[in-house]
Amino acid sequence: MLRMFHPSSPQTVKIGSICAFLLTVWNLLMWLGMDWVVFDWNVRLWHGVLRPLLQFAVGITCVLGISRLVGILYWAWLIMSTALIIEWLVPVVSSGLGAAAWSPAAVVEFSLWLLATGLLLAPSSLHADWRYGRLKSAVG
Repeated sequence: MLRMFHPSSPQTVKIGSICAFLLTVWNLLMWLGMDWVVFDWNVRLWHGVLRPLLQFAVGITCVLGISRLVGILYWAWLIMSTALIIEWLVPVVSSGLGAAAWSPAAVVEFSLWLLATGLLLAPSSLHADWRYGRLKSAVG
């Protein structure tokens, strides 16, 4: 039977991976919503079907890797998330918080992302991955 979490996972890793899962599902729904609803069902195969499913599969793989403390997926997700958060925050801080117009969907996405990244960067999460994390397959 496949287990969702590594036995030594602290609560920060468990909650952080759940937030990352919710973020993955949210991104899929937003992508499909934009293509299938906003663009009046004028969807191409790659842009409207295959790309969102590929992104979802990669997201779920990363979430399972994070929850099972697979080091390569844990660190790859954290490095990318940290870089993207910096990329998002630099223009907002330089132009002022009032100048950025965020939709409610963007606020939900950014909040989930910030929460997941913060929990996975918590000292207990880093310690657990450093101590118990494995660089081998997530199966097992």
